[in-house]
Amino acid sequence: MLDAEKFLERASKTESVTSESKLLDIFAEYSKVVVICTQSSLSITEQLDELLAEIRFLPIAKIHCIDINESEFTSKEIALRKISDPEFINMVLEISRKKNCIVYAVNEGIKLIAQNGVINTEVEACLAKTKTMQDQLNLLKPISELKEVFETFNVECQYKEYYYNKCFNSRGKIKAEIKEQELRNILLEFLRNKMKGEVSIEYCTSIIRDEESVDIYLNDGQEQAIIEVKFSFLRSIYEGKSFYKLQEKCLLGINQLDRYAKHLQEDNRIVEYGFVYMFFHNANNEQELLDVETYIHNYVDGKTLSDAFYSIYQKIIFNNLALWKSKL
Repeated sequence: MLDAEKFLERASKTESVTSESKLLDIFAEYSKVVVICTQSSLSITEQLDELLAEIRFLPIAKIHCIDINESEFTSKEIALRKISDPEFINMVLEISRKKNCIVYAVNEGIKLIAQNGVINTEVEACLAKTKTMQDQLNLLKPISELKEVFETFNVECQYKEYYYNKCFNSRGKIKAEIKEQELRNILLEFLRNKMKGEVSIEYCTSIIRDEESVDIYLNDGQEQAIIEVKFSFLRSIYEGKSFYKLQEKCLLGINQLDRYAKHLQEDNRIVEYGFVYMFFHNANNEQELLDVETYIHNYVDGKTLSDAFYSIYQKIIFNNLALWKSKL
């Protein structure tokens, strides 16, 4: 197994850099999205013909991860091709960190080498787009700054038509097909473009109860967070069939988070942050939101929930769809 320091030392030498740069250029010629994992660049060179034959016949529409061992390699599909640059970068860095390996990755102009969660910027082929990617990566936030990212999302919802058009029809009503899953996916898409590390859905909080899955799970390599997504829309604005009062849905989210926290603690799995994310629509009644926030604050302060809950709970995040597109 290559030591990280040896890898970086080797990468700083011209002849090695040229070799690695050429490998990336060769992989990119096939116009496929591939992530190649190895413990030694020499293993790639020794099996290059077989590797290129494998890449040649991979489907274009998928992202494949190829693991190279001393005498063989295996390939498996890991994602759809249509993901953003930050998502792809995060995926590559997470793979290099989890597998403790060197990763060669190419995707529509992106060419990079990473090891242990760090991009090797010494490789010439990486530099054209990696500088931009690195700037993007530096803007990606750790989980400790998740509250600020939520605030940014709320602001973007007010300034951009994109989110409004996803949820509202031409009559200004929230579409019937907009339910918890669709709202979760809107938030998920935003977080994947703003957060460092893994951002995934339906994270099972119980080893023995598959149905106990929280909506969104984040892991930046240092800390972890879970987010339970809920919604509450008035009949007058929503064309769907699910109607609950805001306070009821907040309580439901809090109690679910409590249950998930207990499962995680029972299985000795660590999560540092827990949020309930509430999408709601309230155009004319600010007092209702204030009353709900006061009620939930008192409910949580009543210490009736588990110690596991209090060890991770941060707050309920409210996003009022009545304000979407209001700043245009």
